[in-house]
Amino acid sequence: MIFNNYSEIKDLKFDLIIIGSGPAGMSVALELEDKKISTLIIEAGKHNFSDESQKFYDGSVLGDKYPPLSVTRLRQFGGSSGHWGGVCRSLEEHDFVNWPIKKRDLDIYSNKAKKIINLKRDNFYKKKLNDEFDVVRFEVSPLNFRDRYKEQIKKSKYIHIITESFVTKLTGDQKINEVSFYNKGNYYNLKSKYFVLACGGIENSRLMHLIRKNNPSLLDSKMPIGNYFLEHPYNNIGEAFIDIENFNKFLKKKSLENVIKINCDIWFSIALTKKFVQSNNLLDSVVHFNFRYTDINVQSKTFVEKLKCVAPEYVRKILIKNNNKAITASISSQTSQVPEFNNRVELDNFKKDPIGIEQANLYWEKSELVRETYKKNIEELGNFFIDENIGRVAAEDFIYSNKPFANPSGGHHMGGTRVGSKSSNSVVDKNLMVHGVDNLFIAGSSVFASAGYTNPTFTIVQLSIRLAEHLSKKLSS
Repeated sequence: MIFNNYSEIKDLKFDLIIIGSGPAGMSVALELEDKKISTLIIEAGKHNFSDESQKFYDGSVLGDKYPPLSVTRLRQFGGSSGHWGGVCRSLEEHDFVNWPIKKRDLDIYSNKAKKIINLKRDNFYKKKLNDEFDVVRFEVSPLNFRDRYKEQIKKSKYIHIITESFVTKLTGDQKINEVSFYNKGNYYNLKSKYFVLACGGIENSRLMHLIRKNNPSLLDSKMPIGNYFLEHPYNNIGEAFIDIENFNKFLKKKSLENVIKINCDIWFSIALTKKFVQSNNLLDSVVHFNFRYTDINVQSKTFVEKLKCVAPEYVRKILIKNNNKAITASISSQTSQVPEFNNRVELDNFKKDPIGIEQANLYWEKSELVRETYKKNIEELGNFFIDENIGRVAAEDFIYSNKPFANPSGGHHMGGTRVGSKSSNSVVDKNLMVHGVDNLFIAGSSVFASAGYTNPTFTIVQLSIRLAEHLSKKLSS
């Protein structure tokens, strides 16, 4: 059931209150529906996008260049799935090095996650390309959770959503007793047995800071709330000129012709191997090729000039062979980030949101290791193209200079309420329970203790299903 006013829910009782209706919160509620567990999702936004709701996401960014906080996330029914591109892949085994959870602990929930996300294919493909690269497949399901599940929730007896309700605080002594929120000009309180924060990588940290502020004795003072914030630095790193005839021969030789099919709308991805990354002290990263089919005037030098490392004579010969037509590709890369304590979300003591609650401040920096990883990617790609005689590669200028990165990040907010075994270096335990508070849990990418190159949403949903299973056991005991 979907509501807009507190008066419509004031007499209802809930076993669980979830704050946030994005992929994390929605997945928890959907999984618990079959268990006949009554949940309330409190969503700050309206049904659709509104400038009024987005103002609550204003905040300051310090450190490296970073998109405005009100741009990188959505405050609406369905959360940031409203602008999610739907790119999915599971994390690798070595991505869990800092987690008390292993890949196998999440893989058992993969089928359920694929169903929730509505993936049409279910093969996260990986195959060796050469000693430096693996071919990897990202599945795509550009799912807006609101659009897909709105009707189901309207009819549900166990999932309830109230929109336009801004959580201001959660209070308690030894555990959380109630949540306070603002709805239609008034403040209200609701009680529940359990509470889940599921409002995104930045907002989860903000709410945890508010809990500490309002309940100073509830949380360990050393708990690193907001710290170890992570991103996926993402940039265009070069261009490729491809001899399509030779490239297709290479694909056939490697039995990749059914995995990589090149036309003007197809992209494929490769990733530096674990061994290569470790031996060269690099960051985990993935490279995406976005192909273009282009008519080129042989007399024009523009194309050759753009691809500065391309041998003009080689390009000329390929263009002649292909009747002045070329397959080109823009090359982009997404890297992981080393968890750094000082990359953090804090409360702004001076700037408030429209109802007077402290805004979030984000402090974020990337290391020069990102640039070094980009450099290795483009260099190894260049060697690979030459060795296999399949084309030439040119790097973007910033990779070999001190010029700023064109795009600072991938807009993937991770960390800040990281998972771990101790409250001194993490915020939640392996069951995503806040250390020392047995009825408060956190869902979403803010619990990531580290992250490889993989987009986070699939892992978010896996973790949410796992959390729902844990909550179901607690509620039935």
